[in-house]
Amino acid sequence: MAHVLETGFEILNRENPNGSPTVMGYNIINGEMRSASDGETFESRNPAWFDDCVGVFPLSTKEDVHDALISAREASLNGHKRLLRLGARLLETWGGC
Repeated sequence: MAHVLETGFEILNRENPNGSPTVMGYNIINGEMRSASDGETFESRNPAWFDDCVGVFPLSTKEDVHDALISAREASLNGHKRLLRLGARLLETWGGC
């Protein structure tokens, strides 16, 4: 079974009429699982069988989205810096060829 941080959800102990599991989803921001900052959630239901609750997920706020965007931007900038350092090392190594 995959680690919860690899998937962003966990299985809840709930009875669904068709026996399928209900998952609890999370936002993954900066490598951390997070609920909505205000704790609000929503249920996703199977449209073919409305008694079947597919999952419970964070109802993210504007602040949650803002945090995710800042984290993604920082990760992108850090990735670019690593690539530049790697490129510089390669040039130093191969420059003497």
